[in-house]
Amino acid sequence: MPDNLKLRSEVAQEIVTRKPDFTERWAILVFLFLILLIFSLTWYIKYPITVQAAAVLSSTNSPKEILTNVDGKIKKLIHTTGDFVVEGDPIAWIKTTSDHEQVLKLDRLLDSGILFLERKKELDFVKLFRFRFKELGDLQEKYEQFLLALNLYRESTSSGFFPAKRNLLMKDLDNLKRIGVKIDQQLQIAKDDEQIALTSFIRMQGLFDKKVVSKLDLENEKISYFKKQAVIPQLQQSKYQNSNTQSDKLQEINQMNFDITARINNISEIVYNLRSEIMAWKEKYIISSSISGHVEFIVPVQQNQNFDTHSLLGYVYPSKSKIVFNTYLPQSQFGKIKEGQEVQLRLDAYPFEENGIIKGHIERISKIATDKGFLAIISLQNGLKTSSNFVIPYRTGLTAQALIITKDMRLLERLYYNFLKKNNIN
Repeated sequence: MPDNLKLRSEVAQEIVTRKPDFTERWAILVFLFLILLIFSLTWYIKYPITVQAAAVLSSTNSPKEILTNVDGKIKKLIHTTGDFVVEGDPIAWIKTTSDHEQVLKLDRLLDSGILFLERKKELDFVKLFRFRFKELGDLQEKYEQFLLALNLYRESTSSGFFPAKRNLLMKDLDNLKRIGVKIDQQLQIAKDDEQIALTSFIRMQGLFDKKVVSKLDLENEKISYFKKQAVIPQLQQSKYQNSNTQSDKLQEINQMNFDITARINNISEIVYNLRSEIMAWKEKYIISSSISGHVEFIVPVQQNQNFDTHSLLGYVYPSKSKIVFNTYLPQSQFGKIKEGQEVQLRLDAYPFEENGIIKGHIERISKIATDKGFLAIISLQNGLKTSSNFVIPYRTGLTAQALIITKDMRLLERLYYNFLKKNNIN
């Protein structure tokens, strides 16, 4: 046997007879097990599809700021810290040239006046404004315009000057119509007389031709006919003048009706304009509560203390409120987002790695888009308590990143769909 063949036989014999160690014996099985384990984990590991948006902490009835809207001193402090106020209650008055009591009284009268106007109670409306206000400051000019319109309105009501004048005009028109009827009757009689006179004249002409009557009789008959004929143009002229006078009276009555209606309608516009001016005045010189709750000043507030415009005096804290996050959904992926979907909130001021995340869901999505997108309200499952059991203190305006879970998928599904997407496989 050749040496090389004997050498190969010895090597082959060594390979056949040598027992493999543990690594060589189980390596492939371990590798396959790891592959299967990783593959299995991709099924159990959640990897949802999310849409990210910026969110801001708010509430359905969040604390509202107490602000000054004009430079000035506090004239009267009506409520202090701890007082409960109802929405619309005044908290303080700012000094101005106007008397607050008179302005507020006029405002109440205007509110009642609007109700009377809506119910067509003209006399009740007029009676409201018997008292004359003289210390309205900046509002005095608008008030004087209102008084002028009120006077015209008073004279336009059923017991006023203008309706009485209209009634006189209507009586004149009725008289003219009766005179016109009599003129028509007289005109018809004159035409009948003229026709009879013409017949008599023709008959007399025949008798004169037969030498039965004298020429003098014929002339007298002719003169009588001409007299009857002359009455008709006079009556026609009277009828024409009567008709023109009726038209003038009717036009005057229509103009009077138009003026009365305009004055009655104008008072509503004047009232609403004056009320708008008072509302603007109140926004400046009366600090009011925009919600019901308890007053909490954050700076010392005293009578005669001066404040600049937009000075923050404190807050009104509502008794009950619901904490939510507001976010604007981008239109690029809006079709994936639906009400009820889960949301994870990661606050910028409280890193989620240390404090955890806040869980919630989309409660409502606006149907109308703005320049920022569609407004969505995110309700919280456990309030401001995070997944790490840490309670975030409420601060209006805290920002967060909202991860909206549009589809709760597994890692394996994500890998599969990504593979299909990259290879354009339907």
